[in-house]
Amino acid sequence: MIPFAGGHSLLHPASVPATAQNVERAIRFLDGQNGNGGTELLPALRTALAMPAEDGRARSFVVVTDGYVTIEKEAFELVRASLARRTSSPSASAPRSTDC
Repeated sequence: MIPFAGGHSLLHPASVPATAQNVERAIRFLDGQNGNGGTELLPALRTALAMPAEDGRARSFVVVTDGYVTIEKEAFELVRASLARRTSSPSASAPRSTDC
């Protein structure tokens, strides 16, 4: 988890198993967020995309915001560039925005 209101922080530097203890820690982490500040999505995406991937596991990124994201184009370009570096498959792409 990487909250991105007024900056960004990180719960874990890599994926962890969804044990009861880790889920409880994640809930406490979210409960400690206040959501104030600007929507700092690009730095958070850069952090997420730079995290190590595990062989044989797919990664998903879910972005949840209560704010209007004005840098949507830049965010998708960042994800597309990351996908291009990680795969040689021509069919890999970022999902299209529902706002377009």
